[in-house]
Amino acid sequence: MKTLGFIWEEPSSLLERLSQPVAYLSIEQDVANRPLAVHLHHHSGIVTEISSQMHDIAPRTEVGVLKFSTVGGKSTNGLTFELEGMFFTATSIEKLVITEGEFEAESGLVLTYPRQTEIVIVASTAPYVLAIKLPWETPALTFSPEYPLKDYHRILMRRPKN
Repeated sequence: MKTLGFIWEEPSSLLERLSQPVAYLSIEQDVANRPLAVHLHHHSGIVTEISSQMHDIAPRTEVGVLKFSTVGGKSTNGLTFELEGMFFTATSIEKLVITEGEFEAESGLVLTYPRQTEIVIVASTAPYVLAIKLPWETPALTFSPEYPLKDYHRILMRRPKN
């Protein structure tokens, strides 16, 4: 089995970065209002961008993998959501892994907050686009993951705090 892992080229740990408290998130959209990136604005002032990168794994078959990077300030083309006090720090972090032929691809992320509230970010059916599921109603976002959520393996990266 070949693994297509999350893309993270920073010297620090991705898990440590995702574990940092988040003040708000913004979603960068294309001209058709499809989400191209999620920006997690950490209390420390650091902004983590999450986007999708496509990998050709067979003729006419590609799979999306999440790419993480550090970027500058707020996105100017999209949506911004301030997070309430209960959303500051994720209590658990899981990766969503899809198996396609001889490949396993780390295609999504689930950030769980107190009271089992989840933010799901996963590669979408459209290339380089994200599917984002927020714990509140968001008519501006259509959740269309590349595969049905039930087909992904949820792999714990950070255990829930007791």
